[in-house]
Amino acid sequence: MKKAILFLETMSPLHAGSETSLGLVDKPIQREKVTEFPVIYSSSLKGAIREFIEENMLNDDKEKETFYELFGPEGDGEDNFASAISFTDAKILLFPVASVKDVYVYITCPFVLKRFMNDCKISDINKFDEINIENLKVNKSEVITHSNANEIKINQNNNSSIILTEFQFNVKNEKNDKLIEKIKEFTGVSENKICIISDDNFKYFVKYHTEIMARVKIGQDGTTDTKKGGNLWYEENIPIYTVFYSIINVFRSRNISEKRKKDEELIKFFEEKFNNLNTFIIGGNKTIGKGLIKSKIK
Repeated sequence: MKKAILFLETMSPLHAGSETSLGLVDKPIQREKVTEFPVIYSSSLKGAIREFIEENMLNDDKEKETFYELFGPEGDGEDNFASAISFTDAKILLFPVASVKDVYVYITCPFVLKRFMNDCKISDINKFDEINIENLKVNKSEVITHSNANEIKINQNNNSSIILTEFQFNVKNEKNDKLIEKIKEFTGVSENKICIISDDNFKYFVKYHTEIMARVKIGQDGTTDTKKGGNLWYEENIPIYTVFYSIINVFRSRNISEKRKKDEELIKFFEEKFNNLNTFIIGGNKTIGKGLIKSKIK
């Protein structure tokens, strides 16, 4: 069995929509029930990747056969079988927030980092053997940065602080350079733009600092009158530069016929296509430039 981590960074605002609207926003994004963090459900992610590879990356009939072996065949025929690849929900790892210095930074928190490390451990992707963050804590007024992140700091009276939107945080005098450099190694994000804030502050930002956009459908008379086909609604989007991760597992083929592909063929196809996936689109707003994703696999 092959295991890997797929990192996803939004290159345009993303609307991975939820069916439930509980507030003023008519079309909210998908969120985890317990944490209320933004998430991309595995069904949305897998469907988008399947569609993109099928439409853009298959060169011949042999590749199509391997593709259907990996993702499962189309239709509901008697000879159908389950796919040999699984995706977990794409969980948030880094969230972009406006900064007074250096335009914006990426925020994360101890809860998110511990969960990420635990997901890697459960999936036997051991990348953090030398790093222990069990005792990592950040107060509400503090932020942890890389020791060289001078571009985002405001220095005054021998103290450093960072201003994110309208909130000011004191830079904690605690070195976690190895942890931040490991995040950079995974995601490609500059270590000088990564900030670790408290769990509560992180939850506040990901809950209240998404994008809310008014959408309008013009009716027959050029107005939004619902009686004449018009409509006005509010839609929530995950902002550009948000980073998610999903754990991928490639299993043995579920095809029981004589044409069953060997495990090595599926893994080779998986590695080749996913290493060249680069960008694809998630969500229902691709005709207006939303949902462009840059991907990276580890």
